[in-house]
Amino acid sequence: MKTTTALLQEPARHQGRYQISSAGDSEIHMPNCAPPVHFNENITTIPSTNNVAVNRRPNVPATNKNTYKKPPVYDGTPSWQDYLVQFKQLGKRNQWTQEDKAMELAVSLRGAAVSILSDLGLPDRENYNCLVSALAARFEPTNQSEIFRSKVKSRVREKGETLPELAQDVKRLVRFAYPTAGVELRDQLALDCFIDSLGDAEMQ
Repeated sequence: MKTTTALLQEPARHQGRYQISSAGDSEIHMPNCAPPVHFNENITTIPSTNNVAVNRRPNVPATNKNTYKKPPVYDGTPSWQDYLVQFKQLGKRNQWTQEDKAMELAVSLRGAAVSILSDLGLPDRENYNCLVSALAARFEPTNQSEIFRSKVKSRVREKGETLPELAQDVKRLVRFAYPTAGVELRDQLALDCFIDSLGDAEMQ
């Protein structure tokens, strides 16, 4: 059997020669020759292009599975904009590509939201921006601002509802009712609507 001989780097008391088969299928130690202290048997042996066996460490996965965070499901019930903000934060943490984001978003859809996939062609279904636009048009169309304005004007505190819960819902309604308004204007509108929702009896 044709072999290639390589001189091992080892302490002087263990100096010797070590044979590696040219086919890369076996390793033979010469008599009275111990492998060096730093020898690693877990190193993968693969043949090189010149038919000489080469030791190479296995590839280390680039993604750390311990840091991966799975996105929550979306069924069309919660606010789409709120969900999208959370989804984008997860995408940044998980270092998703545009293709990854399209896949993760698609498999996170449930209920009424998953029907969006059937309405889209295959290219748009795998395109993150197209998928986001389709979901926004379905669950938060721009023509709903008038509906939310009507809701926020008629909003009153329900029985057993706490003030923080009422304030949070009023802010949500105002955000949808006035989507183009600045933050300061929306906060002022939300405060006015919150006061109106309490009623005269509760204000006294």
